[in-house]
Amino acid sequence: MKLPKLAIPFILGRVNTARCTVRSGRERWVLYLHRGPRFVTIRLSHRDRPWLCHRFSGTTGSWDRGSYGEREDFLVAYLRKLQRPEPGAAQRPDGSDPKLHASYPALCEHLLRTTDDDGQPRQTCSFTVFGVPGGFRGFLNDRDSGAAISAFSETFVGLLAGLEADLQSDQPGWYFRPEGNGKGTGKGRKGG
Repeated sequence: MKLPKLAIPFILGRVNTARCTVRSGRERWVLYLHRGPRFVTIRLSHRDRPWLCHRFSGTTGSWDRGSYGEREDFLVAYLRKLQRPEPGAAQRPDGSDPKLHASYPALCEHLLRTTDDDGQPRQTCSFTVFGVPGGFRGFLNDRDSGAAISAFSETFVGLLAGLEADLQSDQPGWYFRPEGNGKGTGKGRKGG
């Protein structure tokens, strides 16, 4: 397996974070490299099946002690361990939580469905919650479009109810970051 060119500045220590695509046969993986103050993390996620993930973490000190050749050899050996996804991995069922779905069906749909109504694969949304003075702030992030909905509530249950109400409204409050999904522009607007 060939080492991606975008990984070289990371190995040299010129950058602390790198992201690139790696091929193993016909399968494509996204390689994330991160060097923090205490740990170095190497993570591989399958491009089409993001739930297939390999991760390695080690101390920054041991990474820094290695020469360029040792770091490169380690990374290439790690990449060679990639295996094809097991048969049936693409048909992984959507997650299920009957209690949550009964109370918040639209929120569950955005968080758990892996296909659109037309059968096309979609990335699930991510849900981030922060404790802020006076309550909770939450963001539902649509990874396909780069859009997000935010809500604030004094209670966690109120936060979930606020997101659910916004998702079920005629004009959900999706907002789009100027940089979209990290590629310079968003893919489009929800419902538009």
